[in-house]
Amino acid sequence: MITISVKSNVDEVRRTLGLIGNEAIPRALPAALNRTGRQMESVGVKLVARLMHAREASVRERIWRRNAKRGDPNVTLIASGSKLNLASFAGRQTRGGVSSVAWGVRRTYPHTFLMHGRTAMKRVGRARLPIKPVYGPGIGREFERNRSTIEAEALARFDKNMDDAMRAALAG
Repeated sequence: MITISVKSNVDEVRRTLGLIGNEAIPRALPAALNRTGRQMESVGVKLVARLMHAREASVRERIWRRNAKRGDPNVTLIASGSKLNLASFAGRQTRGGVSSVAWGVRRTYPHTFLMHGRTAMKRVGRARLPIKPVYGPGIGREFERNRSTIEAEALARFDKNMDDAMRAALAG
């Protein structure tokens, strides 16, 4: 879970603008934080998808954003801990099993097969059934590993977003 909370910058803006900005700050702060949160989500999805060699859509559907409000000036990104199936990583059926690019390296997983072309499965015993899915990397874990990169990008973008939001709030 990644949270952006910027309070020190708000005090600085209040001192700079004086009485003019006091009524604009409660409107501008959540707008700037939410815009930064959307940008942070986009950067995180692109980064994690590239590192995992997965599609951005499959990563994006497992990340949620809790927006900032006037009473709660925090934006939170929550990444699901669920893992993606091996078939999501350019999985294809070969004679030796399913070949997939999970963790950035193409590897054949023996004794696995693709079910309906979308799910990599493995038999549990010698019998035909039961079968169980085979998973690759988890999105939540990869998101946490790259947390510092995503937060640094967010802090770099927040100042510009706050300036734009203040300008819009003061304009009307």
